[in-house]
Amino acid sequence: MKTTEVSDPDLFARLLEDLEERSAPTRITPEARDAYAKLTAAMEHHRPPCADDDRFTAGQVLQIEYLARACAECPIRTECGTYAQLAQPTAGFWAGVDYTEGTS
Repeated sequence: MKTTEVSDPDLFARLLEDLEERSAPTRITPEARDAYAKLTAAMEHHRPPCADDDRFTAGQVLQIEYLARACAECPIRTECGTYAQLAQPTAGFWAGVDYTEGTS
């Protein structure tokens, strides 16, 4: 999967805003904040496949195989997974795991 360098500051700001709006975490600890900072720093250099794809953050995650394949090839999967483990978002597909409430 091809990654895209993110050099447009406005695009990066929109990606971060979108991520924050669609991923209501349940635990905001100092560790989760640090992991989020690392995730957003990684997004400055690589645009993840989920950036403009609502399938990753929909209330009900569909097409699990597609999402898992995209996550498996994502250059920031480690940062994404660390953040998700610490913040425990209540929705979305993070680093190959469905965090939608009621699915685990």
